[in-house]
Amino acid sequence: MIVAGVDDGYFPPSYKEVKGSRTVLAAVSFRGHLPLRAVLEPVTVDGRDGTEACVKALERLGELDYVMLDSVIVAGFNVIDPWEVNELLDVPVIVFFRHPLNLKRIWAALEKHFSDAEERYSVIEKAFLSSHPLPSPWGVKHVLPAGTDLASAADVVRYYQTTSPIPLPIYAADAVASGVTKTGPLLRVLNRPS
Repeated sequence: MIVAGVDDGYFPPSYKEVKGSRTVLAAVSFRGHLPLRAVLEPVTVDGRDGTEACVKALERLGELDYVMLDSVIVAGFNVIDPWEVNELLDVPVIVFFRHPLNLKRIWAALEKHFSDAEERYSVIEKAFLSSHPLPSPWGVKHVLPAGTDLASAADVVRYYQTTSPIPLPIYAADAVASGVTKTGPLLRVLNRPS
């Protein structure tokens, strides 16, 4: 079984004030519990390219049996549509929610700052409301299966919850994305004026 985790990198709060600022998505693949590959793909802070960046990163990893996303919100309020990723790659997508989403608060923020708030919110709301509670040794988490059944998604999540409530592929993607962006040089290169 080859499974990829996807997560976004860090960016300073000031990036939300500059249109077109970018951070990265990291996608890390595992065969069982052994890491295979890691790739980075630029993604726009508060942009609309989350799904596209996710698909590009995953295509570069090669053959996959499952994809795991850490929520559907990345790079501020950019959004990854798990159903579109599933359709474009023909690979089951499992969305893992570390915490329940406060949909009222998310809607208020989107409505205040984005002219396309309804489009962004519709994916976020549908994803969270379609998710299912999944008991674990670390408490109940929520999981959304797209392109697979809940039992299979639950098996994959539990298989990777070896030492943490966060499944290993997502944990690794978070570590890579955060590691390469918190030091600064990569963000300066990505955001160099053209």
